[in-house]
Amino acid sequence: MEKQNQIKSLLKELNWGYRQLADLVLEEKFSDGLSINEDFSPEEIQLETEKIKKHLQRASTPEERLNYYLKVICQHPEFEALKLGYVFTQYVEHECLPNDVINQLKSIKW
Repeated sequence: MEKQNQIKSLLKELNWGYRQLADLVLEEKFSDGLSINEDFSPEEIQLETEKIKKHLQRASTPEERLNYYLKVICQHPEFEALKLGYVFTQYVEHECLPNDVINQLKSIKW
């Protein structure tokens, strides 16, 4: 539940609700990197908002899902403007490392 609490804390710091995060998640899912391809219906936004609420309350939420929410939050300009000093950890491949070391690094839970 540590990551869930971290996400909730970041939302509070940004003065965002679950709906704001849901909007950003939908934009991220359906954008082509240059522009947003569609407008989302209130029902779609509400459904995504409810999913996020449940994910942040359950201990069984997959780590990948929580990392995705953190990534969406940390890449937003409002987050960057706060200068909280939070760094989103992610593995970057290096060709100079042996495959067994790479696999071990990928398996680390941050």
